[in-house]
Amino acid sequence: RLESLRGPFLSSPRALVEPRACGRVSKHACYADVVLLGGPMEQETMALGDVTDQDLIARLRRLVRADRTLSARMLVHLGEMDARGLYRECACASMFAYCVQELHMSEAEAYLRIQAARLGRQFPLIVQLFAKGLLHLTAIKLLGPHLTADNHVP
Repeated sequence: RLESLRGPFLSSPRALVEPRACGRVSKHACYADVVLLGGPMEQETMALGDVTDQDLIARLRRLVRADRTLSARMLVHLGEMDARGLYRECACASMFAYCVQELHMSEAEAYLRIQAARLGRQFPLIVQLFAKGLLHLTAIKLLGPHLTADNHVP
């Protein structure tokens, strides 16, 4: 059954591929990029059965740290792309449309990340605290209306 899902467009499974400008690739290639049939993720999931409890906890902590760091870097990139208006080069009317249509974020994810990216450009400490896990996207959303140049610690 899995083989039939792969189709001719997915000759070798992969989790990440080199993105193309504005995501303009064929639908089949796009779907191939996100399907993880028999690829590294499946192998990792199966291999976890042999991992000790302590090692699993340590690995999960490392992954969470790496995820936070990567997410903070993504906020910085989203903020810069938004500031430059580069979403227009991809025929998107707004940064929100770009995130939903081109980056395939949910509407809620796009809203929270764009808001956090914009606040992070104004108040860089937000991105640092986010990267350390001391703030999450919802907290940034809630803090946003209350932040001013006067009450922000540089």
